[in-house]
Amino acid sequence: MGASARLHDDPSLVALVDGNVFISVWRGPVDSGHLGALRGAYAEAVGRNAPGGLGIVTLVTRSALGARLEGELRREAAATHASLREHTLAMGLAVEGEGFQAAAARSIITGVQLVARGPRARVFDALGPCCDWVVAELAARGALRPGGLSDEAFARRLEHHARQAGTQPLSPA
Repeated sequence: MGASARLHDDPSLVALVDGNVFISVWRGPVDSGHLGALRGAYAEAVGRNAPGGLGIVTLVTRSALGARLEGELRREAAATHASLREHTLAMGLAVEGEGFQAAAARSIITGVQLVARGPRARVFDALGPCCDWVVAELAARGALRPGGLSDEAFARRLEHHARQAGTQPLSPA
């Protein structure tokens, strides 16, 4: 399906990069260590692939929905979001699921984005439209580097990588 590089992989968080799109998949509860790992993986992706800027696709899986993001951890999440600002061109976040828990998670993430005043961002209830939006935003800025693929094919490849990271067991150590 195309090359991507995993930058971080643990039971709760996977971070990878494909071209100039950084993908994070939240698979379970996170803590400040995960947010630090996320910032480190993002810095590595910028240095490795996109000094001119990245798009970000984030998938919050159903298994991560029960995680609490309160108090200090919420403030740290907002600070992490703000720290991505300098090199991020567009950020799409997909929180899949129905019902109160998923809607509440989308609301909290939207609130964190508003407080952080980071890059252009949108929250989605499905991964496919999220990938489509990030690809369109990068293409509109002349910043998309899909490796010879059409925009649509690149969006589907991003979706595949994120979905696979959300369901696949950990990489061998």
